[in-house]
Amino acid sequence: MTQQEAIAYFLPLIESNGKIYEKFTEIDARPAIAGEVIVTITGDGKETTNTAKEGDVVVRNLTTARELYILSGSKLAARYKPVAGSNNAEGWKRYKATGECQGLQYNGSNIVFEASWGENMVLKTGDMICTPLPNKAEIYRIAAKEFTETYRLK
Repeated sequence: MTQQEAIAYFLPLIESNGKIYEKFTEIDARPAIAGEVIVTITGDGKETTNTAKEGDVVVRNLTTARELYILSGSKLAARYKPVAGSNNAEGWKRYKATGECQGLQYNGSNIVFEASWGENMVLKTGDMICTPLPNKAEIYRIAAKEFTETYRLK
C-alpha cells in the first residue's frame, strides 16, 4: 500500500472515528548526517528504516525502547520547542513536544504500507494509525506501547 493509498484508506476512518492526542513527552534530537541510515526499532521490533537528507535530524524518543527516527528540520521546528540548556557532549539537545495528531487504534491484520519517506512501515493490530494536525498530509503508525508512553487524549 503506497502512502497515497494509505491516506485515501485511513484518513476517512481517522476523521470519522479518531480522537485528538497530544504528545506530552520530551525528545532528544541531533543533526543527522546526510546519507545516515536510521532503523526504527520499537518494543515490538523493527518498524521502518529511513535515510537522512541534508537538514534532517535524528530523534530519540524517551520511551522504554528509546527508538530513533528521522524528521526534517522543518517538522522538528513545527512539532517541538528546544529546552534551554539541554545540549550534551554527544550533540543531543532536548526538545519539548508541542505536536498533535488524530488517530485511532488499528484492529485489523498486520500490514505494511509505505511511509511518507518512501520506506515500508509495519502496522500491527493494537497500534495507533495517525495523521499529524493540522495538515493531515501523511499517515503513520505509532506502536501501541510507545503511544501510551508518549501521547495522551487531548
